[in-house]
Amino acid sequence: MLPQKRVVAFALLLAFAAPWGARSDSDAFARAISLCDVVTSPEKFREQVILLRVVYWAAPEHAPATTGDALCPDKRIVVRYAKDYREDESVSSALQSLLPRDMSLLAAPEIKPIDAVYKGTFRIAEGIECSGLCSRFVLDNAELVAVRAQR
Repeated sequence: MLPQKRVVAFALLLAFAAPWGARSDSDAFARAISLCDVVTSPEKFREQVILLRVVYWAAPEHAPATTGDALCPDKRIVVRYAKDYREDESVSSALQSLLPRDMSLLAAPEIKPIDAVYKGTFRIAEGIECSGLCSRFVLDNAELVAVRAQR
């Protein structure tokens, strides 16, 4: 009788754990602050660790990417990864699945921008910071938390 209880317990664990894992990306998007909200009130977020929702436009000449917001397309933020940053394998895999295999196709109309959530320290630069793009807003020690195809 004991092995049967273990099987039932394991089945219950799988039944409940799978939906929680599936919700983690949605949770990150639900908790994240949009770039528009942050740049509208930058002093409110200065030097805070935040979850930031942006649109990720990959481009070979930009490192790591051009990040903005569809609701305020003229706003950008420089994303700087920590020197020892290692992307989570599941997030990396999800990002790679959304990018075209041939990077020359990035400008093709069928390639949709990617919604992304980064975690990092929001800073307001004294001047203009550049890293593939230029902005006075910087997300330092950033880590890519979640990605999904733009809806």
